[in-house]
Amino acid sequence: MHPGPYDRTLGPMKKTMLIATTIIFLATNTNAIAKGSAPHEVAHYQERSLERLSSRAGVYPESLEGFYSSLQSRPRLQFNELTCLQYLDNSDRNAFLNCMAQLGKTSLTAEMGKQLFLKRAELLQESSTRENVQNLALIGFVEDLVRDNLRSKGHSATWITRQGYQRYNNKNDFQFKDGDVVIGLGNSSISSMISQINNTPSRYSHAFIVRVRNGKMTTVESLIETGVEEFPLQHLLDDPYNQLTVLRWKSSANRATITRAASDWALAAAKRKAPYDIEMDFDEDYAIYCSELIVKAYAHATGMNPREILNDFSTVKSKKAFEFAQNLGVEKEVYASPGDIFNSPYFEVVAEYRKPGDLMKAWELYLMGDLFFERIEQGYQVFPDPLYTGLPIAVWIAQLLPSIFHEDARLIPKSIGPWAMSIMATAELKIYNIAMKAFTDNNGGSRSLLTHSPWAVQGIFEYEMDRHITLRSSFHIPKKKEKRPGPPHRRR
Repeated sequence: MHPGPYDRTLGPMKKTMLIATTIIFLATNTNAIAKGSAPHEVAHYQERSLERLSSRAGVYPESLEGFYSSLQSRPRLQFNELTCLQYLDNSDRNAFLNCMAQLGKTSLTAEMGKQLFLKRAELLQESSTRENVQNLALIGFVEDLVRDNLRSKGHSATWITRQGYQRYNNKNDFQFKDGDVVIGLGNSSISSMISQINNTPSRYSHAFIVRVRNGKMTTVESLIETGVEEFPLQHLLDDPYNQLTVLRWKSSANRATITRAASDWALAAAKRKAPYDIEMDFDEDYAIYCSELIVKAYAHATGMNPREILNDFSTVKSKKAFEFAQNLGVEKEVYASPGDIFNSPYFEVVAEYRKPGDLMKAWELYLMGDLFFERIEQGYQVFPDPLYTGLPIAVWIAQLLPSIFHEDARLIPKSIGPWAMSIMATAELKIYNIAMKAFTDNNGGSRSLLTHSPWAVQGIFEYEMDRHITLRSSFHIPKKKEKRPGPPHRRR
């Protein structure tokens, strides 16, 4: 048995070879070196990121880097790419990558994408062991490589169902049904934080329920800006989601009755104008956060205890991460997350959407959120810029608006105070935006997973975070523990 990636370290010679390989690979294939920076400095960050991401996928860094490098060269062998899937059945992820590396880019076919989608749906019905979590992480990465490869060839890879990729163009082209649950990843720093702050392996930032009545589709959502509200279809079309996953109540017995009752319960919460629960208190019903709305709607519809709907509840990943969350108004360390709904045994994945032409944006959010909380773990704190209590906060709010002229315009967030808003504005404008802009600017706008590996991208982000004076002035390691006030406690 080979030692796992958690059980061994790279020797000095292997480290030297890995650094050299990374430098050559990035210089010739990704063009991801920041302007004016020493290549060896960036390569150091990228090496660290490669080891970090490899560990989470449960593979050797050499296997992951070797597979990725093969996408830039001609295939060494020709055989049916689906043969490689047998290794995933045995959780031999290194053998899977090595098998795919023999085929290079020719392994990234529509049929491979379909089989990976079905494999992931199958794994979701099993217990969340470390093996399953690592399998899911690797499958998700390869799935997106397939999508990017198909898109580069002019094929549609926006929507996938159990029948494979569909020729849909818009988010609403999929045939939603009443009671469908949609979980997604938003397009801002707060979405990145929400998706990365907990211990669930499924990285989503929002959840909502679909209502279909007389051929008319609406969504019912609990948003920080509005509380629980029913929105027209245009709201879904306008929101810049990078990915959406559609879940459906799994049991066919009385499904129509159950899903209708669930969407009706959610609508009733919107009609009573339930506020958003920034405290994340699942045990009280006055205020409701997004995932709580879904779980309690289906608990009401089935007569189940709300806690039975989920296999598990998320936990904020560490004490320091929870301290950061408390500055935003969060009071509960354990809560129901969108990822928990994704892992629920009562729902099944029926379709997934990825924003066409920009798969990289979702990965930027994953990777930046990962780095953000690594810095929080190291003791860094976000110190709000005093200027961000005024006009910059209005700018941040405006970034959340599809348009101030739409009927669902979100003018002032109702559930968070000015302290929390200034922290989020600082993170968005002085940490996230600067690092992400540096990656885009230094790659001429090129945004493809096929040419920019996740570890190359994350290395650039980390390099920018450590060197940029604006980031250093926003991120501080306090000399002594400082008690920062949270927003005023909301009265009920």
